[in-house]
Amino acid sequence: MGGSGTVREVLAGLSEQRDLAYTTVLSTMGNLRDKGYLSRMPEGRCRCEDSGDT
Repeated sequence: MGGSGTVREVLAGLSEQRDLAYTTVLSTMGNLRDKGYLSRMPEGRCRCEDSGDT
């Protein structure tokens, strides 16, 4: 697993399995970014998170 995506894209993928709130995914991705597992890339008006895997 890897790649990049916005919070909404991640939420859409996870919502097939669980009912999660947008803010829950946003907070979790923020925590992962703070720990170095994700990086943020500005993309237009949104910010895209990247796992760093290529």
